[in-house]
Amino acid sequence: MRSKDLALATMVAAIYALLVYFLPSLSFLVFQVRIADALVPSSAILGWPAVIGVTLGCFIANALSPWGSPFLIGVDMVLGSVANLLASYMAMKMSDVRRLSPPIRFQASCLIANLIVSMIVGTYLPFLMEIAFNVPMPLWAGWTGVFTGGLISMNLAGYLLLMALWRRGLRGS
Repeated sequence: MRSKDLALATMVAAIYALLVYFLPSLSFLVFQVRIADALVPSSAILGWPAVIGVTLGCFIANALSPWGSPFLIGVDMVLGSVANLLASYMAMKMSDVRRLSPPIRFQASCLIANLIVSMIVGTYLPFLMEIAFNVPMPLWAGWTGVFTGGLISMNLAGYLLLMALWRRGLRGS
């Protein structure tokens, strides 16, 4: 990895972790608007450094999760990071579909990232809620809560970030 890419990955990871650290009430539990997730679709332009950055940033940030048990925190660290890895990788791959205009590619990248994070995190989050807080929750509530927050963080803020990067002259991964 080139030093420029390493620096970018480190910067993305740090920003992700800091956004979660400073906005914990928005970043955890079922109905979350994790503002840091706006960085997930940035891989559509920034490529592998963003994929690595949001994965590492999520791993670090989820160490702050409110589950109380080291085992549950570990589950959140690993599964949340896997969700970000897959979501940002697929957002990056979606940006390779050159027959679509950049705004459409970026919207598709944001949507696929949101769907992946919602399915993975929304699936395990109800179990963490029940084990940690004795709050039973149906699976659909996990999916709905994470997806709704993702509409704001990824599909709105993430899309605006992608368009800003693209307008600044960054044209692809």
